[in-house]
Amino acid sequence: MNNPYENLKTNEHSTFKYNEFCELTNSTPVTPKQKVAQFNEWSKYMDLTKGYNKITLNKVYDTDEMLLISHNRKFTEYISDLIIMYLANSNKKVETLTYKEFAEYLYMVNKNYYKAKYKKMEYIDEFEMHTDILYFTKDVAAKHIYNDMGMFFNITDKIIKEIIRNALKSLENKGLIICNTNFKLYKTVKVKESQYVTKTYICNDDQRKEFLNIRKKIMIKHNVNKLQDVIYLKKDERNSYFKDLRIALQSSPVLNNCSKYANAFDIEYGDKAVQYEYKRIVAENKKIINNNLQYKLLTTKELECINNVLKVQFIDKFIDI
Repeated sequence: MNNPYENLKTNEHSTFKYNEFCELTNSTPVTPKQKVAQFNEWSKYMDLTKGYNKITLNKVYDTDEMLLISHNRKFTEYISDLIIMYLANSNKKVETLTYKEFAEYLYMVNKNYYKAKYKKMEYIDEFEMHTDILYFTKDVAAKHIYNDMGMFFNITDKIIKEIIRNALKSLENKGLIICNTNFKLYKTVKVKESQYVTKTYICNDDQRKEFLNIRKKIMIKHNVNKLQDVIYLKKDERNSYFKDLRIALQSSPVLNNCSKYANAFDIEYGDKAVQYEYKRIVAENKKIINNNLQYKLLTTKELECINNVLKVQFIDKFIDI
């Protein structure tokens, strides 16, 4: 499967006027109504961002990426439709949702997923390996289950987040929403003896700046250049990083002395546009989403590193609804 736009790799991360991009791709300029179809066709081969009469070429896909994009396109549409259904039933002008909220609200995972993600040891005994065939002791088998469960959550988390980002980008490209990154802050408060509640705060502009400044200081302290590098720190170093970040957040009055946070998206939308889309998709079956994710996780090369018997059990326990 060849990419007809392979020669444009030198133009990655560049922005062009619409007519310039047409010339670059040897395409014929079309009417406004035809531009959506044209943009979608280009998007099969390139990662593009559409602006007012401008197009930014982020990346030219390689063969594997084109195959993945082709397979995922319908799945992204399912998720996009469910986001529209969620927004159509909201009475807010702006919704702020975390990845966890997206995944649970859109039926991508079940109630066990995020519980087990942070408390894997509590679920170890619920899975089995064929120890008699592999000549493992129960302790060795438990270690394998724990390690594979860790890889399972790391990889599935990445896949789920990518699907959500793609769905939001698709809705933005259709002109249905405006999406900006934000954070939610969490604070555990004692209300009665042995009774606690968690308060949630959506960051305003000052809090967002404060949070980013604090996080950058902690990254510098731990010699972390990019956020992605945190997961590659040794366990003790990673724990130290998050401990320092938690203490710094908790010490900030601007952040209401919150100790926990989650990445979130502020989604601004127009009622009429969303309601129009909602009427089109209201009959969609939510179960399709979960079945598609199960198939994707069962067949993806990224999870081939996990014992296949365990992988099936993990998906049954944490994904199936």
